[in-house]
Amino acid sequence: MNSFSELLLILLLFTLVWVFWESIFIYPIKLLTILFHEAGHALAAVATGGKVKAIVINKRLGGLTLHQGGNRFLILNAGYLGSILLGFLFFYLTYTKAGEHVLTLTGLLMLLLALLWVKTAFTMGFCILTGMLLIAAGVFLTGALENFIARFIGLSCILYSVIEISKYRKMLEYCRGQCGTDAEQLQSLTGVHAMGWAIAWSILSFGVLLMLANLMITGSLFLMEGR
Repeated sequence: MNSFSELLLILLLFTLVWVFWESIFIYPIKLLTILFHEAGHALAAVATGGKVKAIVINKRLGGLTLHQGGNRFLILNAGYLGSILLGFLFFYLTYTKAGEHVLTLTGLLMLLLALLWVKTAFTMGFCILTGMLLIAAGVFLTGALENFIARFIGLSCILYSVIEISKYRKMLEYCRGQCGTDAEQLQSLTGVHAMGWAIAWSILSFGVLLMLANLMITGSLFLMEGR
């Protein structure tokens, strides 16, 4: 498959994920991206000297990271930024020698999260089942299909930030400060309006998507690289 065909395929994936985001077909992917969102909070907490008590996701597509200590500013930003970064890595690594190991590593990451921070039955079951499926896919699948799945997961993680953030205005109007979203908590912490944080995360998401599109076309992340 040439670069242009790959780009068309990814654009098709982008459209399908966006259109069917609220459907049952995307439900497992949404759970996965929410888990990675919470993992971003958890990793930031540990990296800044805090302690993680638990990561929780539920059937209604809610997520929560319970922690003590750490840098609150970085932890609050790390949910969406973590989703974007992990999505970027899943996609980018398929263009490197590590590409054949992306699904296996993703599965191992889920099992590690379950071992370290997961306490509830639903979250534990999801992590173990999905982790084992991804490891099996990494072992038995090869080539284009393996890369396709890894890129689909990566794209979904990045789109999670874009799509969910696009709902923030309605969410904030509904919550009126009572829901404690990441953006609302950052507003309380910094004085910068919650929508400002949501917009900043969205801009970053689109920037990463453009970099990956350039990677598919030119083989490099940046427009000037290799020219």
